[in-house]
Amino acid sequence: MTPEDTRKLLGGYATGTLTEAEEQALFAAALAVPIALSEHDSSQVALVLSAIVFALASVWRLGIIRTLAVIWCLCFALVIPLDRLAYQQGLHLVSWLPSSARARVIIWQYTAERALEHPWIGIGVNSTPAVKAMMKGPEDRPEGFVFKRTTGQHAHDIFLQSWYEIGAIGVLLAAIAGALVALRIGLLPVFAQPYGAACFAVVLAIGAFAWSMWQTWFMSAIGLAPILLRMASEAVAKGRAALETRAKEDS
Repeated sequence: MTPEDTRKLLGGYATGTLTEAEEQALFAAALAVPIALSEHDSSQVALVLSAIVFALASVWRLGIIRTLAVIWCLCFALVIPLDRLAYQQGLHLVSWLPSSARARVIIWQYTAERALEHPWIGIGVNSTPAVKAMMKGPEDRPEGFVFKRTTGQHAHDIFLQSWYEIGAIGVLLAAIAGALVALRIGLLPVFAQPYGAACFAVVLAIGAFAWSMWQTWFMSAIGLAPILLRMASEAVAKGRAALETRAKEDS
């Protein structure tokens, strides 16, 4: 999109003369450009993944929605063996990965080991900082490590954090709940389902790489997302119905 195209879109939006496709392009650019220019790698991964999911869901709606539900469950099932495999393969030492990614590999491996010590009920909700503070001893940071071997304040992965803090019982409940939410996307109006799938993909990607699952703003954002999506889809549906009614009356 050239600067001239951007000026046309902004001017058209201000005067209310944009088509629906042009409005979508404008809002997509307003969301994507700041993320693409930011230094937050997890958000950029989420942006790319959501764009791919949106494109696929626009063609295969129900298939992609069901696939997202399966992927959500697989993330819980495979997170511990995959985290341990990444560490065994030495991904925490490779120079081509960003330092933040290498640090995560170390945190994930250490947390995965600790999760196996309390497999059924975990150490308790949001207890990682408290347990970490109790682990006193010499710093375990071998040569070449960008981060010492510790759990950190949180696992930087809600799937692994679930195993560590709420155990297998909590993981089972979280997996079922997330899968049901994904499948409910199919109840949205057809035009809104790709947006719902893309939104779910964002939550999955951010949850897999970034924040603690108990951070207030993160939980609030996840809770607000389906509400706002439902409100927007209903508003668009009513608007389209009104336009169709008006067109019939004019004809």
